[in-house]
Amino acid sequence: MAAHVQPYFTQASTFSLLVLMVVLNFSNVVGLLGTGGLLASLALVIVSAVGGYLLGSLGGSNN
Repeated sequence: MAAHVQPYFTQASTFSLLVLMVVLNFSNVVGLLGTGGLLASLALVIVSAVGGYLLGSLGGSNN
């Protein structure tokens, strides 16, 4: 039974941590709006995703 419900609890715990981080730090997140911190974070995520995609595609099919 534990193996059956484990994926659901994993997803629920991840979602609850995300919600708690946003709710408990809402004033800090709002404070970042004028500083460019959100734009820098978004740029970092995009550059990291593109870099990971390119590095993964350069390796060929290593299944």
